Amino acid sequence: MVMKVLLPITTLKSEKKMNGLCIIRFTVNICRIISKQLDIGFHFNPRFDQQYIARNSKIDGKWGIEEAQSYCRFPFSRGDKFCVEIFATHNEFMVAVNGLHYCAFSYRYPLFDLNRIEIFGNLTLQKIVCVSSKIYPSELSNTLLPKSHFLSISNCRTKSLSSDPLDCVTPLVISLDNKISAGTEIEIIGRVKLLPHSFYVNLQRGKLNCPHPVINLHVNARFREKPNRGCCTILSNSWISDEWGSEQFASRDSYFFAGQHFRLTIKCQDEAFLLSNNGNTIMAFTHRADYSRVNTILIVGDIFVQSVTLQ
Repeated sequence: MVMKVLLPITTLKSEKKMNGLCIIRFTVNICRIISKQLDIGFHFNPRFDQQYIARNSKIDGKWGIEEAQSYCRFPFSRGDKFCVEIFATHNEFMVAVNGLHYCAFSYRYPLFDLNRIEIFGNLTLQKIVCVSSKIYPSELSNTLLPKSHFLSISNCRTKSLSSDPLDCVTPLVISLDNKISAGTEIEIIGRVKLLPHSFYVNLQRGKLNCPHPVINLHVNARFREKPNRGCCTILSNSWISDEWGSEQFASRDSYFFAGQHFRLTIKCQDEAFLLSNNGNTIMAFTHRADYSRVNTILIVGDIFVQSVTLQ
């Protein structure tokens, strides 16, 4: 069984100042009280003043290691409506904001011992819904969906996202109006952020996180720390039959560079996807599943995207 907690809420309720700065925060705790002691299995704490979301647990009066990493930027804005969705799987909490997956938090406390939800801070709560579900993220009304992150595209059309690529941040969920076939070419133009960690592009069937989509092609660029800052390793893989396959690595590094523009091309051939950047071949990834059933492009990570072309 999985649990889904939906929190459609509106911020901002109030604020306070510290050293002249407005401190705007709210907290969602999934917890349990034992002998007047509060154990927190999952602490979700967006901090508007820091553009940061802390996740943690508190067991036997002690806080654990705080987590904050995400592929997405801070998803909240002052005064805007939003919906937080917390989805409990067999091993972790998954959190979506306005229909977009934001982060996951592995269990540190037995899930079925948690029986209390606390919500407090700078917000006005409209309602809370707790249900069992097999789907994540939930479908939301158009008033809550971040439209700049959900797009659709047809063959022989270019989707220009903005004249200023700084406005086009990931994740991008792009629905394909037509099937991919041999000869189809997808071109993604953008720029790598200055201090990148990684980014990836998926060609997949469906846009839900749960049930897990079939991913025909997963292209992942992973940038290195010092002393080789800016260099990256590129790998491809697929998710089929509920598991990842074997990874395939590019023959050399640094097809992508921190702060520089790129033109990633994915061409579907009879036997494989041919990947290239700025005209330089990266690799050929042999098909492991029926590519004609791909209907979604997912782009996530440390890049700005200027346009996506399907032809």
